[in-house]
Amino acid sequence: MQRKAHILRSFPNPKEELDRLEKLEFAKRDNYFDSLSHLDYPLKQDAVAQTVADSLHYWHEKRIELYAYCIMPNHVHTVFRIFEEQEGKYVAYLQQVMKSIKSFSAKEANRVLNTSGQLWQSFHDGE
Repeated sequence: MQRKAHILRSFPNPKEELDRLEKLEFAKRDNYFDSLSHLDYPLKQDAVAQTVADSLHYWHEKRIELYAYCIMPNHVHTVFRIFEEQEGKYVAYLQQVMKSIKSFSAKEANRVLNTSGQLWQSFHDGE
């Protein structure tokens, strides 16, 4: 925070400088993750990625409205909306939906990879 305050006081165009620094930090993180590309992430395998996609699509129009997802080598981004009670659909909580998706996809990934163990990081509520 001191760095930002210094920039706000010291630079003629602080917004431009902050934007420049943010891009530099992004580039550093991006290069770091690129340097890890040799690691054997399970989601790099098409069959495992497909399992994750299938588990997301399974809940579409049942408990969620799935808008988009992106399966990366070491994580997944999803954009969905959980149905509300007045829609006449089954109402679920985010934790329930995520637990189901992660549980199913982890079991299937372990089956496909002939392994066992944890695939996903634990959800914030202790799942």
